[in-house]
Amino acid sequence: MSALVARFADVCRDDPARPLMHLPAAERALTASAIWDAHQRYADRLARAGVREGHLVVSAVGDTSAAPALLLACRALDAAMMAVDACATSAEVDALAVRFGAAAVVTADRVRRSSERPRQHSGAAA
Repeated sequence: MSALVARFADVCRDDPARPLMHLPAAERALTASAIWDAHQRYADRLARAGVREGHLVVSAVGDTSAAPALLLACRALDAAMMAVDACATSAEVDALAVRFGAAAVVTADRVRRSSERPRQHSGAAA
């Protein structure tokens, strides 16, 4: 388990209701447990898409409330994450996924497999 995931698990265990991310437009905050639960759902979806240790995940979720959970999920799987600006077009995101041999692409509404033969990027997310 990565140090980041281990530390977040400690925070969640010690104070699950702790607000960690303020969402002014929604007039609420995401708690440690909400982010932890979302990371587990992402990790499950990524694993079902074939993401394994050393693989790359291209994130096109941008600077949204989904980003911390997705980062935790990638670290839980020992996968690297490449964050792409939210204004990148689908074609640009797909081109990056192909160029770097990504195993999966995550957008605001889905997780999808990117390549049948993803490249290994061992140690890239250490």
